[in-house]
Amino acid sequence: MFYVACTRAKKRLYLSAALKPGDDEGSWSAPPATSFLGQIYDSISASILPAPHSIDVAHQASASENRRSGAIKALDPASIPPLPALLEQDTPTPDNSEYALLEDWLQRQPLARARGTAMHRILQLLGEHPKQWAQLAQPCPPTWTLLLQSMNLARHTASTLAKEIHTVLKQLQDDSAFKWLMHAHEESQFEWRLPISDANSEVLIADRSFIDGDTRWIIDFKSSAPSPDQDVEQFVHAECEQYRTQLARYARRVAKFDQGKTASRLRCALYFPFLARLETLEDLTIAY
Repeated sequence: MFYVACTRAKKRLYLSAALKPGDDEGSWSAPPATSFLGQIYDSISASILPAPHSIDVAHQASASENRRSGAIKALDPASIPPLPALLEQDTPTPDNSEYALLEDWLQRQPLARARGTAMHRILQLLGEHPKQWAQLAQPCPPTWTLLLQSMNLARHTASTLAKEIHTVLKQLQDDSAFKWLMHAHEESQFEWRLPISDANSEVLIADRSFIDGDTRWIIDFKSSAPSPDQDVEQFVHAECEQYRTQLARYARRVAKFDQGKTASRLRCALYFPFLARLETLEDLTIAY
């Protein structure tokens, strides 16, 4: 919420806070770590002018010192204007429903990102170590939880995601598109760091790539899914539009290095494991 509020400023951003003088001369007491100021205090504390001994001292501070570039000064309480009369009157309770939705969305983002990363790691594990497929016929292996914990996930979160992904992949064993994606094709790659032309090139990593017949495929796995009240077709269309530019960058990079060497064309697609759906972006097809 703090980030959203700060990034809405167009020209200037004014932040105000109430700090108490610290025990040492000229110091301020650090704000609570859970406060908005506490989250950025380490990065701005060096710019805060020393705390005055008293209001009289504050009055005597030189104007040039208080206007010093990059400095954060203590305000003279007498200089703070009174609240407008409007704010002193009873006002209707504001509608905070949009903020509640935003807060809920922000709380879900870390888990959504963790789910996506976890799915990628386990798919890479299965693709590069075929013996791991036997794990789908058994309860979720503890090694999957340990793998996800190595990604700095809490044990409970790692265990929950490992079991969730295990259930989904177990159901996908009969999905023809999924079996085709995970097959050991020619030049099979998982989490493929695309070739670069120089040290300044952007690092691009494709989730899955291989050659099938005369076609090189570049596929991104998407662990997202529509909400219960969202139309599946509209969701898939929106996801394709969102990631079209990203896949196009992958395609141009690969085509530059791969043109005519191993395949005669390149195609891109998204695969949604939680929907068991493969969506090909035909307009990104490149013929060599």
